[in-house]
Amino acid sequence: MWKQLQRLYKIIAYMVLNTIILLALALLITDVVVPRTFNPEEKQDITAVNWGAVGVNFAYSQAFIADSYQYMDNDAISQLWFEYDSMAAEGHWQVHPWTGLTLRPFSGQYLNIDENDYRQSLPPSQEHTDNSPLRVWMFGGSTLFGWGVSDAYTLPSQLQVQLQASYPDHQIQVSNFGIPWYFSSQELALFVTNLRLQDPPDIAIFLDGLNEVQYLVMENNQLSLLPPLALAWEAQIAQFTQPEEQPWVSLNPSFPPNRLARQLGIEITYDNEAWRNNRYAHSFTGAREVGDRLEIAARDYLHNQRIISAIAQDYDIATYAFIQPLPFWRDDNNYNWFRREVMQKNPTVIDLGDTFDDTAGDVPLLVDRTHYSDIATTILAEKIAQIIVDTYKP
Repeated sequence: MWKQLQRLYKIIAYMVLNTIILLALALLITDVVVPRTFNPEEKQDITAVNWGAVGVNFAYSQAFIADSYQYMDNDAISQLWFEYDSMAAEGHWQVHPWTGLTLRPFSGQYLNIDENDYRQSLPPSQEHTDNSPLRVWMFGGSTLFGWGVSDAYTLPSQLQVQLQASYPDHQIQVSNFGIPWYFSSQELALFVTNLRLQDPPDIAIFLDGLNEVQYLVMENNQLSLLPPLALAWEAQIAQFTQPEEQPWVSLNPSFPPNRLARQLGIEITYDNEAWRNNRYAHSFTGAREVGDRLEIAARDYLHNQRIISAIAQDYDIATYAFIQPLPFWRDDNNYNWFRREVMQKNPTVIDLGDTFDDTAGDVPLLVDRTHYSDIATTILAEKIAQIIVDTYKP
């Protein structure tokens, strides 16, 4: 009996030892063969991602339309697209202490994010330095940021060109504080943050509409980076409040089987719903219907503009709040209701919704499904510049 147990023990020991050795060899081979990092050439398909996703390593160039570029040749367009994809491959998002989300610095020939995490505009003219400069801050989302176009053809860059021609006695300095996914709540926070860090500008411009309606109404009323931030914090808290529920072992994405699964196209998902609870709820709590959420979006926008105006008045800043033109939403009921509601309750907000009506179909206005082309930014800059010239005297 004892000898039989010894024999059985040896068999089991050999099996366990061989299994461990085989697993170790398999892990070692997988670790050597499978890349430790994401292959920059194997980017996520941006056309297959749900609207509102904040991702990394997207192939943004897949969504851009080459014929929409009126002021760049094919080589320049290719370089610009390469830079957008390269920015994504470098992990272009980072946490901002007051707004939740901002961009990482990036340097390219046509696409540049400076060390303060803002898109670079054209350098100011050096021929107009006799008098004090006229400083303009511009806030908005990806359309103001200039998604898909070069630094020279963002709306702030083109507005600087237009205003310089209209105010030849002053050097015009337009700062681009547009960040993709931002809506008026984040713009208000960024406006206040910048006032603490810099001298106040002469003019502050806010361009909104798309994210107020699409992101808030169709998705939710939270900051774009809230889910991963909330998940990270809740996981930290759970280590103390729920220690008995914590896993013994956690496997990170660099674990060889996880990397092999990604190489094979197997999606490994984790619980990402833990953050959706009342402690992270905002003003949409209980608002289930689109109409209810639309009213809340308009209300929040109007509150934010009221706060911005009060702060700007105290700092002697001329402010302009614009509702942006959206060619693809010209007949959208939600967007048109939002425009009417805002204009009715705050007549100082300027509706630019008809800016492209005379050019629709004649020129390519969008560089993808959503964002302005280079010629569209020049048209919009001309209109905004004319409004400022008619109402602002340095």
